[in-house]
Amino acid sequence: VMMGYASCSSDLARPAELNELRTGDLGRIVDGFLLLFGRRQDFLKVCGLRVDIANVQDGLASRGWCTAIAAVGDQLGVVVEGRYVAARLRQAITEHTGLPPVATVVRTCERLPRTNSGKIDQVAVEAILCEADTAHGRESGLGAQLEHPGHESDPKKCVEFVQEVYRDVLQLDHLPRISESFVSLHGDSLSYVATSTRLQQGGLILPTGWQQLSIGEIAESAAPMLEARERSWRRYFAPVENTVALRAVGIFLVVGSHIDIFELVGGAHLLLVIAGLNLAAFQLAQPEQSLFVSSVWRSVGRLLLPITLWLIPVWLIATEYGPSVLLVNNLVGSHGDSPEWRYWFLEAVLLFIILTALIIGIPRVWREWQSRPEFVSLALLGASLGWLLLVDRPVDGPGELFTPAVTAWMFALGLMLAAIRGKHTAWKWTLAVVVATVSVIYFGDSVRLLVFLIGVGMLMWVPRIHLPRFAIPSIAAVATASLGIYLVHFQVYPLFGAWGWVGLVVSILAGIAYWTAINRLTGFVAQSARHARSRQWRVDGA
Repeated sequence: VMMGYASCSSDLARPAELNELRTGDLGRIVDGFLLLFGRRQDFLKVCGLRVDIANVQDGLASRGWCTAIAAVGDQLGVVVEGRYVAARLRQAITEHTGLPPVATVVRTCERLPRTNSGKIDQVAVEAILCEADTAHGRESGLGAQLEHPGHESDPKKCVEFVQEVYRDVLQLDHLPRISESFVSLHGDSLSYVATSTRLQQGGLILPTGWQQLSIGEIAESAAPMLEARERSWRRYFAPVENTVALRAVGIFLVVGSHIDIFELVGGAHLLLVIAGLNLAAFQLAQPEQSLFVSSVWRSVGRLLLPITLWLIPVWLIATEYGPSVLLVNNLVGSHGDSPEWRYWFLEAVLLFIILTALIIGIPRVWREWQSRPEFVSLALLGASLGWLLLVDRPVDGPGELFTPAVTAWMFALGLMLAAIRGKHTAWKWTLAVVVATVSVIYFGDSVRLLVFLIGVGMLMWVPRIHLPRFAIPSIAAVATASLGIYLVHFQVYPLFGAWGWVGLVVSILAGIAYWTAINRLTGFVAQSARHARSRQWRVDGA
């Protein structure tokens, strides 16, 4: 070939006419030897990595999968024979190549297209990937949804979808088993909003207490309700968990009242109740005491990471804050309306989580919680109310409403709300009377009292709130990033002076951006750890 191409017999007498010939092969010269290891089209550039297609296909074939691979934009497209293997296939590719789930597109077919010679028809493979991508959207790890709920009501499809959502949101290095639940996988309030929103956007109608149900139970209970939704007004509205909607409303009220756009105060106290409810719904739902303890400390770590990454620079850079801003304000004891009090809520939540873990972590108390959680939570609520009555509350200033001594009963109230779910209504009415009485005594202004009682009433009596589908992603984003919004808004809104509403919007966007960055950071660390454990397939760095 290097001598050129002959078209007649006289051409054979011509000397060599080429010094080099681009064949499309890739090779490397090592110690004077030319090593050929494939053709240019056998490699794809995905997320900065050069992926050896043949190597990936051989690895998948060793696991029993017959696949064909092609590029789909900037993603790795894979067509595989079989109906219910997409999730397992994506998991294998992610684990062994280090590519994130969003970088892989998987399509299934009955038989791979082949040419007359029996080879894979690469043109037909690319057509399958492009056609599916145009018609249904890319089925990536973060974007997989049940596009046609009536058609996708097969429990097997629902199981696969729930497994992928759990793995992506909880940043697991494996596909969860069908017998595992959100709680058993150490899901918490920080990942709860994103998980429930993803599942509902995918077409599932979640049953009450879904976080404690196994993946198989969720699929069995959710799938039959999909077709009914298509025949009702619910196609335009979707149910949202009350804690999700109230977290979004609560942080909105907190930021808006701090900017003095409106005087709807009380959002932080409502968020404190939700924090207690979430602790009972996730950490205290663990079946074993050891799992409960490890789950609590894991959640504390997830809270401390974004808090410390923000507050340490704030303390070092902003001259208005003293060292007590690092969540030790109640221990150090700053007086008056000092700036350190702005973060009283974060300090209270962390303190109450740790204290609750220490108390319920006592073996006898743990056994009582497992058998009669309503009585344990009632005892905690009574103790915190006694603490409230005994403490010397100042008539004004932060100590009146914001210290742990005077807010502990709200966190205990959240524990109680979770414990009496599904109980006789007498429990709810009794608790409602107690809450109303204490709130009237505790809150000095009617606005804060009204906001708090409405929120607690919805937590008690309205488990789900139907909202327009187009608004749910925005509400979920605000609820998910509520901690980030609370952290950053004190430094953001003063930049806009009298432009209060602009400061409100930018504060919320900044909080969402900060929370997204934190999740990307933790996701990157988890992905790097998975990539470091990968020893099976070779992926050459670009």
